[in-house]
Formats: sequence, structure tokens, C-alpha cells
Amino acid sequence: MIILRGNKDKNSFYQITGIIASLEKSTTLQTNLRHEGKYRYIQLRNSDRIFEIFIGKDIGDFKPKFERIDNLSVGDEITIYYDDNFKTTDSQINRLVQLIEKNNQSYFERGNWDIILGILLLSFCICGILVLWFFKIKGKII
Repeated sequence: MIILRGNKDKNSFYQITGIIASLEKSTTLQTNLRHEGKYRYIQLRNSDRIFEIFIGKDIGDFKPKFERIDNLSVGDEITIYYDDNFKTTDSQINRLVQLIEKNNQSYFERGNWDIILGILLLSFCICGILVLWFFKIKGKII
């Protein structure tokens, strides 16, 4: 599922278009205080949801592919493409923003973190199966 989400076309995601009511570096609902400054929180006038966008660029961060969120301002009309899963449907904060556009120009594109994680998990599972199969052949496990 993670690999599939990483390869989705932008039109496969949920989308919402609206005017920015709030664009902040923190929120009262913020739960991740360790990485202050690496997030932006956008709320649109026509939505109660807050969209959390990770923009960290330090070594070890899963950087966005493209990001210029700080060029947006309150009052701009944007389109946000996002995903929902069992953790985000009932939450006021959505952390699965994939793309943000203004006037058909991209202002944020999520990086390929989903694809990398999916490939790592798939590789780990395949290696685990091979190790178990090897021990089964050697008679070490029943």
C-alpha cells in the first residue's frame, strides 16, 4: 500500500481548493515539538482541517521533492492534494499532504519517502522469508 501511494497520480488523491485562512510554523494542536520550524500548518477558510507539511531539509530528513511554502501567504487560493487513512480520517490534523498548487504552479511536492519505505519493508520481508526457508531446509526449525 505504501509503494502504491508513492506512485499515485495527483488526481488519485483527495483535493480541496480554498483560500488560506492560516499559515503558521506551529499550531495549538501541534504534537511534534521536537522539530519546531520544520513544519508548516495550513488551514483553508472552507475547511476545519489543518494540513501539516514537513519541510525539513537537514541531513537525515526525508526532504520534500519541491518546496516553497513560505512564498504563500494568507488570502492566496490554493489546491491541496492529500491522502486519508485510518489515522487521519477522524483527526483534525492531516499529515498526508502530497502536493500544493497555486495557479497550476507547484508550491509543495512530497518526497519519495513512501516508495523508499515500501521497498525497504518489502525487502525485509523477502529476506526474512528466505532466512526461514533456509533454516527449514537445514532442519533447524520445524
